[in-house]
Amino acid sequence: MQTTLGHPGHAGSRGAPTVSCAGVGVEVSSLADGGELAGHGGCVPCGRCPCSTGSEGDGSPDCAGHRGGSDSGSTSLRTGQAPTRGIAGLYAARPLLPRRVRDHPDRHGQVLGVDPERIFVVNHGVDPIFRPPSDRSALTTRLRARFGIERPYILYVGWIGRHKNVMGLLRAYRALHARGLTDYDLWLVGGRDSAWDDAQAFLQQHELQSRVQLPGMVDQDSQDLTDLYGGASCCVFPSFYEGWCSPPTEAMACGSPVVASNRSSLPETVGEAALLTDPDDSNRIAQDVATVLTDGNLRQALVRRGFERVAQLSWPESARRLIGVYRQIERARE
Repeated sequence: MQTTLGHPGHAGSRGAPTVSCAGVGVEVSSLADGGELAGHGGCVPCGRCPCSTGSEGDGSPDCAGHRGGSDSGSTSLRTGQAPTRGIAGLYAARPLLPRRVRDHPDRHGQVLGVDPERIFVVNHGVDPIFRPPSDRSALTTRLRARFGIERPYILYVGWIGRHKNVMGLLRAYRALHARGLTDYDLWLVGGRDSAWDDAQAFLQQHELQSRVQLPGMVDQDSQDLTDLYGGASCCVFPSFYEGWCSPPTEAMACGSPVVASNRSSLPETVGEAALLTDPDDSNRIAQDVATVLTDGNLRQALVRRGFERVAQLSWPESARRLIGVYRQIERARE
């Protein structure tokens, strides 16, 4: 048996390693995103999301509420193409859906048709290309030459989509200026999605075009993404909904403090290594970002915890765990 770990990159990231497990002869569905089973890219029908009502989801912890966005979808399996009933085991690399199934078996059991005890979660690893800068002066020079960066900056990496709460982040950034924290630019790195036009209109309305940069997709293989993470004063990920979100742990690997949403799978992704914030409250996001920017002790603690968290998330460890899942399934069928 052979399987591939990983998912399509948010900013041009490379694929994860292919893992071979010789001698395991059972049928196992391996999904990069548990939402592939729900037929709507990360959304399990709950009565309030677009899948079930035709209206916009509310973004609550037990509703996908992805509010549009191409990165909430998947590309490999869809409901009807890969029925789950009767399979030996189900592996999901992103933890959100399996965790919901375990927490709400009555609600989601009929959707998946799988016993929660037969669902295994293997987290994504962090690519070793993401590492802290060894020479700050050289990093500053590269960022100036490549992106024209002259001021300290706050960084967001991900699609410019509504479910990512990009508009909430922009409102929070404006609130930072109202608090007098005007030294920092905001960089929104990622492809155009459902919030792009709204973001452009917001920047024009509030005359922030010179302070908020949208460079589009950035290829991690060129070192640019690693440099952007490493040079950021703070990285912010305020999403309403995520499957498994790699950018927070990538930022941690590069030595940047992280503020992340307390919603969806993000608390599980970051562990104790980020300052969690309320995505529904732009003023709270602004306050938490301001705290990270101004509290040196907190910054140091978050950076230290970030390195500790990343050490738990290697691709070799993910591969070992996945192979263990396959072997456990095989033994259960003997």
